[in-house]
Amino acid sequence: MSGEESHAYVLVAIQAGKEQEFANEVVSKGLILDSEVEKVDFVHGDFDFIVILRGTTYEIDRRILEVRKLPYVQSTETLIPFEMLHWDDISAPFTQPKIIDRGLRSLELELIADFSHPIVLYSTKGGCTRKVAVEIASELNCPCIEINAHSDSSTVNLDNFDLVLVGTGIYQTRPNADMVRFLQNANLDGNKQFALFLTWYRLGKSDKSVFNKIDSILEARGKKLADGYFECLGDSPKGHPNVEELNAARKWVSKIAKKS
Repeated sequence: MSGEESHAYVLVAIQAGKEQEFANEVVSKGLILDSEVEKVDFVHGDFDFIVILRGTTYEIDRRILEVRKLPYVQSTETLIPFEMLHWDDISAPFTQPKIIDRGLRSLELELIADFSHPIVLYSTKGGCTRKVAVEIASELNCPCIEINAHSDSSTVNLDNFDLVLVGTGIYQTRPNADMVRFLQNANLDGNKQFALFLTWYRLGKSDKSVFNKIDSILEARGKKLADGYFECLGDSPKGHPNVEELNAARKWVSKIAKKS
């Protein structure tokens, strides 16, 4: 069977916090562009990425060895799609399953559906929201992406994420303009849940104003924010967010993830 073309799915676990470095390494080595590697996606659980391979058994084995040699890779698990023949159709002693090609896209969607996972999006000016975002992403072991003036659906793909944690600072009762623009224009299709976290100076009721603003944007897109949101001081000169506040952010998102 070494000459027959088939597909394989390689689950990859990497060192914590090295998601971006791993992705950069894959791109720099040209693996994604190589015809034998169809796609690389984030997953959630015991593994961090799924690498979708195509080719002969020999080619797939060679490519898996290359993936294992990449920096930060701790372990891999290889999945080969197959279909068992029905017993009534077997006229000779059964020796092995028949490898079939049911179409890469359908297999990919079925597999990734089993690895539903969150993503953290944040916008920041002074860096306070970034600290909370990184802490939340670390708790969930998920991607953490800064939304800036250049972010859109071509640079931030949310297709395979079902829980989106949105973070912003509060600026004179308003959320970060980059986050507002992104949520108004990004592709939010699919069954996604959204939750909000904020950093601010705790002036007046601007946190509720920002919650309502983000919620109204999502409602216009057919989505909705979770009722509870996380907020903490964003005052770097005075040491905020501090350790206690970051721990509180972890506890909050842990509850959100369980509800989701």
